[in-house]
Amino acid sequence: MIKRRTYVLAIVATAALAFVIGLVTQGVYAQAQPATAQQEQDIQLRFEPIRSNGVAIARSRIPGGWLVSGRVGAFGGNAGAYSLTFVPDPEHIWDGSSIDEDGG
Repeated sequence: MIKRRTYVLAIVATAALAFVIGLVTQGVYAQAQPATAQQEQDIQLRFEPIRSNGVAIARSRIPGGWLVSGRVGAFGGNAGAYSLTFVPDPEHIWDGSSIDEDGG
């Protein structure tokens, strides 16, 4: 089980790094416009929980895909580890389910 969690966390970390590199190389930071005071008050990132077997996961619909947050290891008073990654899905068709081991 620990080997599988390590594998999943490695994939999530790699995806997050790829997302950040993509933002930097596309110049998204340079194109961003400062928000007005009213816009700052209106901004909310809404996460919806995803049912999971042992990992607390939630996702937020953002332009181009999903922002996915995960938390593992919160047992016995331990805060656990948090992770955040971007899942590209321009049409937002992902229903939150995993793909079966056989690919179906």
